[in-house]
Amino acid sequence: MAKLIFTSRYIRDAPSEHLQNYVRYISTREGVEKADESKKNLPATSAQKDLIRQLLKDMPESRDMLEYEDYRQRSTIGNASEFITQALERNLDMAAMKENYVDYLANRPPPCGTDR
Repeated sequence: MAKLIFTSRYIRDAPSEHLQNYVRYISTREGVEKADESKKNLPATSAQKDLIRQLLKDMPESRDMLEYEDYRQRSTIGNASEFITQALERNLDMAAMKENYVDYLANRPPPCGTDR
């Protein structure tokens, strides 16, 4: 089952029904693209492997992340994508200063190999 982490500074202390309705709206509105789950278990791409090597070099603390452990155990497109996304989000301040990470964020492939 897919997970959605939703954070908003604008909806504080809202009743859970309101949050559930909002999440349902976000997930079903026009323009939403569902991830192609069929490709997430394929082996990680060479571009993903290269970027992960660079991330680990520049952000060694990323080795402690659970997403990296998942990637180490099973080097799939889905696990690589999840690790890259989480590592960059957790180190966004540093990543924003690096041109190649900014370029990756702007041009990264959709999760699990889906088309945008």
